[in-house]
Amino acid sequence: MRAEMKVVVGLDVGSGRTKMEVVEMDAAGAIVRTLFTRHEAVFFADDFACNGHDKLSDEIMERGYNILKEYKKTADDLGATYISGAATQVFRLASNGHEFLKKVNAELGVNLRVVSQDCEGQIGFLTAKSVLSTSVEDENIIAYDSGAGSFQITYLTRGDEDDMEGDSYDEHGVPAVTVYGGHWGSVPAREALMVQIRKASKLEKNNDPHPVSREEMDALVDYIFSQLHEPPKQLSAILEGKSDLKIVGIGEETSLFCMVKNAIGLDEFTQDDVSRALDVCADKYTSYFKERNYGESFQVVPKLCLLLAVMRKFNMKKVSSTSICACMCVCMYVCELDLCLCFIFLSFDPFFSLSFGFAVSVEVCTYYWRMPRSYSS
Repeated sequence: MRAEMKVVVGLDVGSGRTKMEVVEMDAAGAIVRTLFTRHEAVFFADDFACNGHDKLSDEIMERGYNILKEYKKTADDLGATYISGAATQVFRLASNGHEFLKKVNAELGVNLRVVSQDCEGQIGFLTAKSVLSTSVEDENIIAYDSGAGSFQITYLTRGDEDDMEGDSYDEHGVPAVTVYGGHWGSVPAREALMVQIRKASKLEKNNDPHPVSREEMDALVDYIFSQLHEPPKQLSAILEGKSDLKIVGIGEETSLFCMVKNAIGLDEFTQDDVSRALDVCADKYTSYFKERNYGESFQVVPKLCLLLAVMRKFNMKKVSSTSICACMCVCMYVCELDLCLCFIFLSFDPFFSLSFGFAVSVEVCTYYWRMPRSYSS
């Protein structure tokens, strides 16, 4: 390997999946090539909910630890010089989440940090920007990122909440964004179906919600809608007033956005389209979804219900799912000016070329911005 090249690793320890990207980078910080990619299902958020929203079980922590240990060995074998990454919603909430990450960092020699929803939202916005045409203005972009434990809706900041005027970029020319953080993800949606709609005492491990009747679907959508906080005035004004707005749904093949494509074949969809997807999925068993290669086939209907509830609450007229299932791993380097260079490593949809995804990765990697200081190690 040439002296100026280095191998770095980005980890994303999410509420439902644990991911690793190993890349080779040049001296300028651009990704030259992806050496290795691996994603594993580790259902931290499910475990947290089944344990009364208190802590993570020894069983799930052992599974997570062992996968990260395998990742570390692979990284070492590939000559990685730096391994870092982000842990998200469930680790912000679980009483032993920080303790688990400290153990991983100390014993495996990695650098995992719990990141805030603001940080997730910023990454989501830059990901959305990267997959859109350069002709799309930042003010016309809304990023909608939804996972197992939470969702973020992120948009360009326009002055204060009332006058919509002011500087939307920081001193480095990087977009200043506002993040709406919601505490609803696929696991809370499934829990609401079982507990609020079906009146179970709690979410149990391996609870299979399917089949779900159309009546139950409607009840779940209404319930989630009622629990969501009202959108900020500025966001509501943007959603109401812009005809050329691009709302980009961010996620991989297991995301709620991909459930719409699985059901009715659309990458861009309206509220009526999501409702039609629910019609297709009504009264179907999990085996039906598994046979048709839905990601996380046991959570299809709760995901679609959550998507429809959010679109209704925020009056989203149309959402476009990312062609590349993006916004995976964050590799954080603290620079001289207390800035972080964040590398977003994209996972690739099999229908799109590696070279296209590669170009997107390099484009996103050129961005610098101040990380919110609300994360902890």
